[in-house]
Amino acid sequence: MAHDVRDRIFETLSGQRFTAALVAAEDGIVAGVSGALSEAMAVGCTARAVVVDGQFVEAGAKLVELIGSPKELAMAEECVIGALAKPSGIATATRKLVDAAGPHLQIVGGGWKKMPAQLREMVRHAAAVGGAHPAIDEAPFLYLDKNYVRMFRGVAATLKAVEAITGYRKVIQLGVNGFSLEEDTRTALKYGASTIFVDTGDPGDLISVIDTLESLSARRRVRVAFGGGIQLEHIDDLVRLGVDALCIGRAIVDAPLLDMRMEIGNPEPALLSKPGGNRISKSSTEW
Repeated sequence: MAHDVRDRIFETLSGQRFTAALVAAEDGIVAGVSGALSEAMAVGCTARAVVVDGQFVEAGAKLVELIGSPKELAMAEECVIGALAKPSGIATATRKLVDAAGPHLQIVGGGWKKMPAQLREMVRHAAAVGGAHPAIDEAPFLYLDKNYVRMFRGVAATLKAVEAITGYRKVIQLGVNGFSLEEDTRTALKYGASTIFVDTGDPGDLISVIDTLESLSARRRVRVAFGGGIQLEHIDDLVRLGVDALCIGRAIVDAPLLDMRMEIGNPEPALLSKPGGNRISKSSTEW
């Protein structure tokens, strides 16, 4: 086993245990509580959550209480903050987008699918805590993206290829294959698309699709989703265009950490404070 210099650093504190608290340094939405408790337990600490996923906290709010040896708390600082700060940052950014969109515009946080396997569930859960939908349409659905359209050489052939697959809604991506948006919109409508996804980042393309559907008196028959570099400051304008869903990747996945810190308290506590919350301990005799 590799030598850990912290064993030497804390020699004079051997046998002592300290309280500690994870404290928010800014306002935000909490996510990742279960993962933070698991990380604390893994390094030997006793831990109790003071908050729950989805809870709004202000700067200075206590998030997690811990008890451990000096070395255990030093190790916890390296892993517990990370387990809570990143998902909380994603949840906070997502909630801002959802609030800006209002009740009639769906925010879809599907960027988790492009994450490394070990991060997908964390990102998906954090975005959901913030209020994002995980998918662009109601399940079950077939997602026919730009590469499907390219391989079948057009929207008509793509949708014809799945005609016999019954019981699925059909989502098709337009605007990225060099074809006429107006014609592709008409074709998507003709062959039963449930959602048309304009993934170009150009509001003009979105307007073209919506105008075409309205000219056919078909706007209510098809959902329209839009994506491509959407940021918080774009939401108001997109709401006014009447789009049904916004597919947002980087503004959610790349959200900054929710800043937080660990504060060490007093040595040799009898137990942690008693208000309700979730707790994980090394043994029941410590509570």
